[in-house]
Amino acid sequence: MEQMQEDIDKILSSSVTKDIYIILDVDRTIINGTSWFKSCITPDLLIEGKNVQKFITLNEEAYDKKSISLDFFRHETLKLIKQEYDQKYISIIKKKLNINLDSFKGQPVDRRLLYFAGKVSVDEMIVYQECIDYIKILYSIHKNNLKIIYLSSGYQWYIQGVVDGIMEHFLPNFPNYQVIGSKLLIKGGKTSEVFFNSQSVKQKIVEQIINNGLKVSLIADDSPENLELFSCVERNGGKALMIDYKRKQISSEVWKEELAQIRKEHLINYYMTENVKTKIRDVKIDNSFICFLERNMNKIGIFSMSKVEYEKAIKSLCSGFSDKLTSQFIEILENLFFRKGDRVYLRGELYYYWLPTYIFLNNESLSEKYSRLVHETISAFLIVSENISLEKIQDEYNSRAIILSIFEHLQHSILTILNMTEKAEIDMKIKIQGESILYNLIQGITNVIFKTIEGKDLSNDLEEISGQLDFVTFISFFEKCFNYHQGMRELDNIVSIYKSIKLIIDNEKEPPFDYIISFPYGGIGLGYSFVAYMLAKEIPMAFPNIINCHYSSKKGYRRGENAEVPDINSFIPDFYYNRFQELEKGGRCILLYDNNSTTLKTLKEAKKFFGGRNNTVQGAVVGFNYRNLVDCILKRENYEEMAENWEEILDYGVVEEYITAFNTWGTNEKAKILEELFSSPNTDISHLINNNNNYEVRTGKIFKLCRVHNVFDYKTAIKNGVNMIGLHAVYQNFEKYRQNEKLYLPITTISHRKDINIPISDYEVDSISDLLDNIDVEVKVALILEEKMNLEQIRRCLSSYNLNTETTIFQLQHRVDNEYIDCLRKHFQCDIICTIGLNQKDFSEYFEFLNRVLNKNDKILIDLSKHQPDFIHGAEVESVEDSKLKLLNSLIPVLRGSRIPLMFAEDTSVEQMKRYLNLLNKNGVKFAGIDMQNSVEIDSTEQRYQSVLINGKSYQMRVRKSPQKMERWKDFAYKEL
Repeated sequence: MEQMQEDIDKILSSSVTKDIYIILDVDRTIINGTSWFKSCITPDLLIEGKNVQKFITLNEEAYDKKSISLDFFRHETLKLIKQEYDQKYISIIKKKLNINLDSFKGQPVDRRLLYFAGKVSVDEMIVYQECIDYIKILYSIHKNNLKIIYLSSGYQWYIQGVVDGIMEHFLPNFPNYQVIGSKLLIKGGKTSEVFFNSQSVKQKIVEQIINNGLKVSLIADDSPENLELFSCVERNGGKALMIDYKRKQISSEVWKEELAQIRKEHLINYYMTENVKTKIRDVKIDNSFICFLERNMNKIGIFSMSKVEYEKAIKSLCSGFSDKLTSQFIEILENLFFRKGDRVYLRGELYYYWLPTYIFLNNESLSEKYSRLVHETISAFLIVSENISLEKIQDEYNSRAIILSIFEHLQHSILTILNMTEKAEIDMKIKIQGESILYNLIQGITNVIFKTIEGKDLSNDLEEISGQLDFVTFISFFEKCFNYHQGMRELDNIVSIYKSIKLIIDNEKEPPFDYIISFPYGGIGLGYSFVAYMLAKEIPMAFPNIINCHYSSKKGYRRGENAEVPDINSFIPDFYYNRFQELEKGGRCILLYDNNSTTLKTLKEAKKFFGGRNNTVQGAVVGFNYRNLVDCILKRENYEEMAENWEEILDYGVVEEYITAFNTWGTNEKAKILEELFSSPNTDISHLINNNNNYEVRTGKIFKLCRVHNVFDYKTAIKNGVNMIGLHAVYQNFEKYRQNEKLYLPITTISHRKDINIPISDYEVDSISDLLDNIDVEVKVALILEEKMNLEQIRRCLSSYNLNTETTIFQLQHRVDNEYIDCLRKHFQCDIICTIGLNQKDFSEYFEFLNRVLNKNDKILIDLSKHQPDFIHGAEVESVEDSKLKLLNSLIPVLRGSRIPLMFAEDTSVEQMKRYLNLLNKNGVKFAGIDMQNSVEIDSTEQRYQSVLINGKSYQMRVRKSPQKMERWKDFAYKEL
């Protein structure tokens, strides 16, 4: 590294803050092939013609036969390099570069021999045009702040010639680049290697550059020898490209894709910053508190402060409180907010109560978490309303931010159920009783939020809202309309909303708006915010009426035949009936206001609908999806087509780029931000075991739940009435298992199976073992086996999972014979569950066989699900066209006479399971219990492996069971089983 330090120091000394660096290898990275090889086989350039074959032989021995080391190859190659300038070399340089070296003839060679040879080689090499175009676009963006470091293992004097040749030909006006390569010494015409710039040395150079504060945006290299070279750039926010190489290729697929991406980013930048109709507007804010909030918020509106600032703010807020009230208020805020490192974030687990279970590892249902959100928020609001003088904290911005957050939590609670009730009304075409209270509350709390921002008196507002808050009402709406629940609200950034409203009002093009039509769920708060802004700013205009319209162009049209315009009124809740009738008359000024747009189709169609009734209609959005726009223009994959004449639809500017927040978890930017903030390694969930208030195991009939592989899922199951669990040993093929689990991002990928045919869940061995150490004695455990295994394989499964051979039940999800059952009984003291599929062709015969070979402590499992043995193993089955209820009914005579207790398995709803059991009860079929798996699992997109800590043990687990779905089975389990 000492030999490289001068080069590194030169880079560091010339750098300024705004500089952007890209680091490029040369051979096989920006050119197709190895320039040094080309120069060495060119007769009389670097090597005399008579010695070229010696070089070729050395090259073959080093790279093809691998019979000599690369160090030896380089050493022997340098011995072949000419020692003095001869006429043949001078003639090549004159012909190719038009440089006269006649005066050098007969003199010992120096670095110029290598430099000019490098330049000559450029004519013989294919330079990737995509790489050149990529650099040109970057330069057009960053101008002279773009700097290139060519970091090569090639000899620096030679590579300098190659790079200068490329730059002069393809990028003649690019001033800022530097070459770093391996070092040579030429003495008396003899060339020797001083220092080789290996891939590991490259890594150290790049790390030193980054550690000195330089911003490396990209590294490109073709060698996979040292992947850490790429990783050190990626860890620091840069991009790493491993360039593809094939002989004689004229372009690189990697550079092609990267060029397409940079062109996209360049076009996005144009539409965001330059295009008059689409660029993000600079809103001049005259409110210092809003500026303070913006400085301390992340992209999605979560405010944070340091712990020291937080404690100081709390002390100020609680001055004058009793010790008891102080303690109560602090506890409430601890439940509402989130601590990480040295920061306190003013939104946490309860605000984002709908986040996937693996984020916070909380086994409460959505209903339970929403109830806690409402309870804590109302409690905090009432303490603020009754005990805190907001006038005294106007200049204490952190204290004021805490109060604002409490108000936002209440607003969020109300908007959640308002959206649910409106959707329920539209879908079921019914009137939800008592919803008017929600409209009063939401406008009231939004008024309070904007008055807090403007520093206005709140006393009357707080008193009025306090009188309307009722916990039971909130929960009643949530439960009644739960089927219409939505979690992620796209826009809840108060700064973005404030800026957008200010921009519209400052640039209002029409007479004051008579109506504002907002588009839930993302835009549900915009109309109320618009009115609240006007009130807080004391704008002397009549407040517009608000209508929430749940239409979206993505939902398809509810329209009659041949209708050109969607029947948008069918997406407006009945609450707004009278207001909508006013719009039908025409002559009104309307603002269509949405949180964002991707295609602008919703606003275009709504404009046509309301404008067609002789109203003046304007359109505005807070954020815009520039990425989709550019994908559409470039015709890239997976874009949504823009509305026709999309440039003419918006009447007001946007204030931010849309932060994608689609409903499917993991597919959007907002989800990634939330996951990064709230996820933490080694989440301590010891309380699940240590808590004295753990749930008692339900007695009665069996409620068995399969694939319970960790303490978390186990506690969720027991809480909701499960009293038997199943452990899976079903993946015979490890590679298939590995590929399947890859989707869930395992942290550790070690295989625990000594025998490749042991079908255990390798990545969950530790979580299963710890579960079994902490399981309740009343809970039975079944090992599910899909394939017939020999005794040694079964023993290894039991051992891997830490299963007790005397108490484990074997669930055989495959056909058995008398001999196999006898063998199991002889070697294991176990009960057995034998599975028979509802659609099994020989159901009656096999059922009768099982009744003969099984004991009364065993069970026969009638499987109605897709996991039936004959389905799994591809055997011929009865037609699946008939309903399962009908097929089950046809088998009643067979089932009624069973000597062995029966269980029934199906992944279904509570209602359907009740129908099955009612059929059995009505016909006198006794059953021992039920079994299920998939119907109570979290959506696969919301499952991840998570590292946890339980009583000092650290391991990974994959949470599968949904607390919300499990909760639906609780009443059923206790009443029916």
